Amino acid sequence: MRQRKIFYSSETRSKIRRRTAGVILLLTSGFALLVYRCLTLHMAPDPRLQRLAINQYKARLQVARPRGTIYDSRGEELGVSVPTYSLAIRPSKLAAPKQLALSLSRTLSIPYEQLIAKVSSEKKYVWVKRHLTPKEANLLKTGEEETGVEWVNEAKRFYPNKELASQILGIVGIDGQGLGGMELAYDRFLNQHETESNTYQDARGHRLELPGAIKKDSKGPFDLWLTLNKSIQFTLETELEQACRGYRAKSCTGIVMDPQTGEILAMAGFPSFNPNALRRSDPDSWKNRAVTDGFEPGSIFKVIMAAAALESGTVQPEDRFFCENGAYPIGRNVIHDTHPHGLLSFREIMKVSSNIGIMKIGQRVGKKEFEKMIRVLGFGQKTGIDFPGEDAGMVRPSENWGEIEFANMAFGQGVRVTPIQILRAFSIIASGGYDLKPHFVSKVTTPDGEEVWRFQKSPTQILKPETTRILTQMLTEVIQEGGTGTQAGLSAYTVAGKTGTAQKVKNGKYSKQDYVGSFVGFAPAENPRVAALVLIDEPRGQIYGGVVAAPVFRKVVWEALRELGVSPRTQPTILKASTGEMPELIATSSPDSVPDFRGLSMREVLRLLEEKKIPAEIEGSGVVYHQEPVAGTRLAKGETCRILLRSFH
Repeated sequence: MRQRKIFYSSETRSKIRRRTAGVILLLTSGFALLVYRCLTLHMAPDPRLQRLAINQYKARLQVARPRGTIYDSRGEELGVSVPTYSLAIRPSKLAAPKQLALSLSRTLSIPYEQLIAKVSSEKKYVWVKRHLTPKEANLLKTGEEETGVEWVNEAKRFYPNKELASQILGIVGIDGQGLGGMELAYDRFLNQHETESNTYQDARGHRLELPGAIKKDSKGPFDLWLTLNKSIQFTLETELEQACRGYRAKSCTGIVMDPQTGEILAMAGFPSFNPNALRRSDPDSWKNRAVTDGFEPGSIFKVIMAAAALESGTVQPEDRFFCENGAYPIGRNVIHDTHPHGLLSFREIMKVSSNIGIMKIGQRVGKKEFEKMIRVLGFGQKTGIDFPGEDAGMVRPSENWGEIEFANMAFGQGVRVTPIQILRAFSIIASGGYDLKPHFVSKVTTPDGEEVWRFQKSPTQILKPETTRILTQMLTEVIQEGGTGTQAGLSAYTVAGKTGTAQKVKNGKYSKQDYVGSFVGFAPAENPRVAALVLIDEPRGQIYGGVVAAPVFRKVVWEALRELGVSPRTQPTILKASTGEMPELIATSSPDSVPDFRGLSMREVLRLLEEKKIPAEIEGSGVVYHQEPVAGTRLAKGETCRILLRSFH
């Protein structure tokens, strides 16, 4: 069949050529634009597209970085950071998620259901367990490496002394952030400012170590130097625990402070806790009651009324008041004394702790002057101590005091104070009238020792020196024969202090069986180096502060003075108190005398015993907290030294 030829006119052919050229030009231009775009993407990437690409292989995770070290005043480590491993997974990269979940459940003792939820998660990155134990890490690392399973190097907070000062040091969260105590109060120094890191992964989920993958802030961490003395802290905690257990008390609290500087040398409460095993402790034991909890002080508050009387000049030490033989009615209420008294001087009222006597002194002083002294000594407001959660206490305005409320406040009822407020007030008396801010931290340094911050003292005179001198004399008489605080006495040092036995309020009424026994004081009275407070909450069997708290004060202050190197004022003597306490021998050491074993380890004790050929009975383990006879004693022929050791768990 013959093909038919199609003939185009010249005009039609011209149109076809133009169209063909246009199509070719369009295709060529499109290809050129495509090549240009490829070149620009390769040579100068679009930041937006770059971010999208990076997000496909970058994950953001929070890790715990090393924190600064916390030291006591003599450079002993109290809180350190140790390296540890954590285990994480990328669920989308796991080859056999169910088998992995089963294996990890057996090794890490994590419920299988929890691990199934983790390996099935739609998240890019999931923690399996943070801060593995060395045993767990070794077991896991013996297996074959699996795609999607990652090891992360982290830092874990560790407290080498376990319970020691735990309520002061506080706790740290899983991500390395301070959650309480010094760890929280000084987190800005202890912690690195940047706590997040960028981690990069390849297509199979393996981490890539790229430049800039981990951000590090140049500031911190810094080291913290506390004013705490580890030896004094140990003694305080040991004595509080023994007293608390011995009197079956609800809790016990103690503070030791340098009244000349405001430095806290020790602070403790029992029950306590081990921050290395936080989950096994009662959260109530985490509290530092010395700062965060208020209480009605009872007779230790009589010192505030005495200060108001002397400072205002309304009462002189030898002024006498009739104490109504132990009972004094005010309206429908009756004020009682523990023992009946007749005519007593101001000094004697303080010595025997007469409620009626101090109330009558208050009537002469007046409400306004008393409230003024309460405010001057810092009650009803925070001390400003560098510890989180401080309670301000509660003091109602004097305009709201009725006659019975005023009488009760004179001997410490109807007012709420904190232990640190009370000790601060006594320290003001001990320092000659100067107010020094209580504090825990002396300085902050770099790991190399370069100082970046130091506490600055700013003493303010708030009481007349004559007022504090007379008050100190009165408080020393409390310790003497016939006073309520004889069990706080030391044969080699003059002690000034005050006992307290405060009824607790239960169900809106003052309880007849629940009390707080307390003792507060300082030594040596003529040049105070140590001020201390001891509270025994709800003791059983005995309730009086002079019986339950004063002996603890005596032992703790003796150890503190010894630790600070304060020389005794007398030659060795034996103190025999009429209260039934054990005699205490204060003696200087001689070559053939018993050494001071307290605070030494078992190995150090055995070395000294061998060296001095001393026969001994040793009980317990850890470090020495008690010995019989005391240091400086010469053993009689056939006599054996008894040494008691104790560990913190």
